[in-house]
Amino acid sequence: MREGLPEAATRHKTYLEGREELFETKVLSIQEQEGGKRLMVFSRDPGSASALIPVMKELMGDSLSISAVVDGRAEEAMRKAFPESTEATPRASAFALDEYVGRPDVILIDPSASERGLETNAASLFPSIPTVLIEDFYGTANGYLDRIRDMQKTMPEVSAPARICVMDEAARRIIAERHPELAASIVVTGQPAFDRFATEDTPAIRERVRSELGLTTDDLLLSFMGIPNQLSDITRLAPQVKAAGGALGRRLVFVFRRHPRDNVQSEAYERVLRDAGVDAPEKAYEMEGTSYRIPTDDIGAASDIVLTVSPTSGVEAALRRIPVVYMNDAMERKLSVPTPLPPLSLGAGAGISTVEQLPELLARILEPDSEVTARMKDAMERYYTADGKNAERVADVVRSILPH
Repeated sequence: MREGLPEAATRHKTYLEGREELFETKVLSIQEQEGGKRLMVFSRDPGSASALIPVMKELMGDSLSISAVVDGRAEEAMRKAFPESTEATPRASAFALDEYVGRPDVILIDPSASERGLETNAASLFPSIPTVLIEDFYGTANGYLDRIRDMQKTMPEVSAPARICVMDEAARRIIAERHPELAASIVVTGQPAFDRFATEDTPAIRERVRSELGLTTDDLLLSFMGIPNQLSDITRLAPQVKAAGGALGRRLVFVFRRHPRDNVQSEAYERVLRDAGVDAPEKAYEMEGTSYRIPTDDIGAASDIVLTVSPTSGVEAALRRIPVVYMNDAMERKLSVPTPLPPLSLGAGAGISTVEQLPELLARILEPDSEVTARMKDAMERYYTADGKNAERVADVVRSILPH
């Protein structure tokens, strides 16, 4: 273990049930340009990869050599996004990069929301290399920035990111309040993964998915986007979903989606829903390999209401102008994100502190000429827009710190 490096940062494995091939950290060569500058990307989470990939694609046209140090679901996403990539993992270890792969001119990261060893190892291996950090949701960069500050006590050569790219002014404030010394490095670029909403045909996706699920125009689709190991919350939630359907007097269809890092088997969740008598169509849970046949993103687009403990899913709903309900109690217990969330403070969502509040809130959201829904959608339009240029702005930040 390197002196001064946190113990968690020495781990380079990630556990995914049934996906042994994703355990080990890999190095992927994405693009090689003879004599060009070198960009090295570090990523572990699927959310991290979703934000990084659009920026990498923007930079593919530059004279850059690009490599990615990945594991877990980020490896899966990177291989899919860059099918021509080749594995270049050093023989000794993925963390012998400086010896086998060469020193980068700039590092690009989006810190993992779970284990952070990958990014802190990057800071230890390449302490003098400028880093561009993308934060994909409010406050998620602070854990990594805290670790860098702690590392600097014993490794003063480790430097903080040269630039921190955030989604909006609220995100800037959250970091600046905790790390005022980094305020001048924060740039509002927008979240690159959200560029797709500038061109997404949400009505077409909605029509197709609802047809696949056998829904009529009068049926209501409530989707729940979870976080890892969410079984206890679903167990508490299922009876309330059943009660809400009865109170509304309309068919309420419920679709739950496991987080990509959730190692609780799908059958456990489906059993809880069946036992509670919740209307959960089997087609929504059909698999193709390790993925849902109907993608989670498509379920979100087809929903009438999104219920979430995953804050990113809430902003995605806001960008689609779909009413969103945040389960605040679970967020406060399980997530290291600031509460109240900016979308709630801005009025672009509604929150419940206990699952028992769900039926009454759903009734208010769905009532004709609902004031709750009107206010929510007005805030969504005011604060959450997508112009399709977020990745381009981050790429320009990377270009600005490349040595000339």
